[in-house]
Amino acid sequence: MHAGFDKVEAHLSAINVRLDQFTQTQLKHEAAILKNARTVAELDERVSSELKELAQRQNESSEMLSELKERMAVFDSTARDADVPPTCSTPTVDSCEVRVTGIPAPVSTDITTAESTLKALQLERLTPHIIFVRPWTAGRADPPHASSALTTTGVSPNARCEKAMVIRLASAIARETFLAAAPSLRSMRASNIFALHENTSSNLNLSPLLPPAQYRLLQKCWAIMEERRIPNPVIRDMRAYTCVVHVILDSLQLAQKLT
Repeated sequence: MHAGFDKVEAHLSAINVRLDQFTQTQLKHEAAILKNARTVAELDERVSSELKELAQRQNESSEMLSELKERMAVFDSTARDADVPPTCSTPTVDSCEVRVTGIPAPVSTDITTAESTLKALQLERLTPHIIFVRPWTAGRADPPHASSALTTTGVSPNARCEKAMVIRLASAIARETFLAAAPSLRSMRASNIFALHENTSSNLNLSPLLPPAQYRLLQKCWAIMEERRIPNPVIRDMRAYTCVVHVILDSLQLAQKLT
């Protein structure tokens, strides 16, 4: 009988061990479930925070897009309603052209004549700066940028015995260097420059080609320069620049006399 009790007791002990193992396993599962629940809660909180931030950014982007559309609409309406200024017919780009008058009739108005003129003035270095040469006839319709005024000496070419041509140079500096040598041409006969057998008394004259308004202003500058013995003005981008040092000195001398 004791043997039967021992078997029952051993069987109950085995059952208790299994129950303890099941309890431990259950506790571990509960701890894991609790840990997973905490992790899920943290992830849920993090995702909710990111979703809120994304929604806020989307709202800000929508507001910026709406503001940009309003600005574009205002800009378009302003651009449509704005008065378009009239196109200016006067060119603003300096063509760097020089008119040469007093050329004898037998001489052609081409690059060879231009080179001979530069050679007579010892300005051969300007030859590579010549873009092109074209004839000019008094009274014909010149391009809009050409001036209808006379030459620097006020003498217009005689179409029956003299010719004229226009030389376009590559830069304003080359043009001014060429024009600065104009006084030297007054002491040279055209027949000597071009090696003509016919001895003529004509002289070459140089003048810049400018729009009428700029040319009239340049003539006024010439008159003032000649009166005060100031160097000729320099032309850059349709503007005439003059040396005002002499004018300032004259004003200071006058002020000293008055005081």
